[in-house]
Amino acid sequence: MKSITVLLSLAFLVGSIDAGVRRPRIIEGTDASIQDFPYQAMIQMGLMAPHKHICSGVILSKKHILVAAHCMTVFMFPPFNFGRVITGTDRNTNETTGHIHQIASIEKHEDFDGAAATSYRHDIAVITVSPASIDVLFPDYCSGVIFCKFIQLEDEIVFDEYQQKIELVDHDVESGIRATLTGWGRTKNGTDSVQLQKLSTTVLTSAECQPYYPDDRPIFEDQFCALAAKGAGACRGDSGGPLVVDNKLVGIVSWINEGICVSGTPEVYTNIYSHKDFIESAINK
Repeated sequence: MKSITVLLSLAFLVGSIDAGVRRPRIIEGTDASIQDFPYQAMIQMGLMAPHKHICSGVILSKKHILVAAHCMTVFMFPPFNFGRVITGTDRNTNETTGHIHQIASIEKHEDFDGAAATSYRHDIAVITVSPASIDVLFPDYCSGVIFCKFIQLEDEIVFDEYQQKIELVDHDVESGIRATLTGWGRTKNGTDSVQLQKLSTTVLTSAECQPYYPDDRPIFEDQFCALAAKGAGACRGDSGGPLVVDNKLVGIVSWINEGICVSGTPEVYTNIYSHKDFIESAINK
């Protein structure tokens, strides 16, 4: 791709996407290395630094990232120049240590019931990163109305010890099984973690999970839950985070009950096995 320089005459301000959306973020996790979880990806928003981490993602192929659909509601129409995917790093900082990929397209599940819904059913989407024919660069630094320095983007994900696709589960997840959740977690004092976090948790079926929630917050059969020790688990900010059993993806974080991240209430996941047809169709187009 060719390097380009663009005169920015107007600052691009991206509003928060937190309003009305329960974005989980891991609490009481422990530090993790990207070499142990090379399928982990980060979704960021913002045309100018500092870029904002909004959700996690999962590498499906050299061109595809799996995410929670509600994370993508902010990206209403192309081009998606103010969004980017980071792979190959376990650090959540503005000094990018991984690889940056432009978002070329987003395919949400056709039956996703929207970010305003209480259930987030079919909360799943696939990002395609830019092919070589798209030449879009992000400003690495801008100060006022001046020429900006740009950084070159990666065309596709190059697999190595830091970046790998994950295998999808080939059967429904079982109740009581231990699973590992990863994401950029919140510390005890409420600040976001710079280092990737991991957490061991226990799977619950949708039927086992429903008693934790009122009837107007249904848990559907194509969802399931996971519950860690009280005081630990997902909370605001880490939607799309992968839940893995035996190195296979079984779920991605969808939502938690508002305001009770550390109260022993399970978080809700989109069931990967229930959505394999959608995933395979999206990556094979």
